Amino acid sequence: MKLLTAMIFFTSIVLFSQPKIQIIGGNTYDWGQVKVFESPLKTLVRIKNVGDQPLRIFEVKPACGCTTAPLDKDILQPGEIATLDIKLDLKSVIGPIHKDINIMTNDPIAKNVKLNLTADVVTSLDKNPKFFAFNTVKPNTKSEAKITITNYSDHDIIIKKIVKSHEDMKLNINAEDVIKAKSSREVLAYYTPTKSGTHSMSVTLLTNDIDVPRLSISAWCRAE
Repeated sequence: MKLLTAMIFFTSIVLFSQPKIQIIGGNTYDWGQVKVFESPLKTLVRIKNVGDQPLRIFEVKPACGCTTAPLDKDILQPGEIATLDIKLDLKSVIGPIHKDINIMTNDPIAKNVKLNLTADVVTSLDKNPKFFAFNTVKPNTKSEAKITITNYSDHDIIIKKIVKSHEDMKLNINAEDVIKAKSSREVLAYYTPTKSGTHSMSVTLLTNDIDVPRLSISAWCRAE
């Protein structure tokens, strides 16, 4: 009887002895409201082994290339903590952003744990669409493209200077022009290609705005 009891006790220990992953602070990290110029967003997230067997972290896989999350150790003894050094590149995203990091482990209950990253990206100045797309035209024929620039802030924004990669691209906006608070402005661009092929260009608006001192706009035109 004693032997049977000991065997049951030993079996119970084996069955319930296992690694267990815990993301300290929960499975979601929220930066809250952030500005575009704060990119890349950074944080440290700690992972703890709250089980009683070694926890192995086989892979840490961000869902997109805009996120990196190197891990300082991949084997955690019971009670030990590892740290993820997370960086998230905002690129040109405006508004709510949601990204995931998958953590693969030997935890039998949580073999694939998802860490959710969230933020609300705000800006004072933005463009739509993101680039000038000129019409396809014949060489030596003028082409037109347009975007809308919106000032989301509570203050007027002044265009201090305009830098163009091609001086023969003309705009209907000039230095010292003002984009009023909470308003939009349609910006037209004109370009006349002199030869066949794809022509790539860019325009940068230098402003007096602290959050968006530079607004860069790419452009392309095809002549055939």
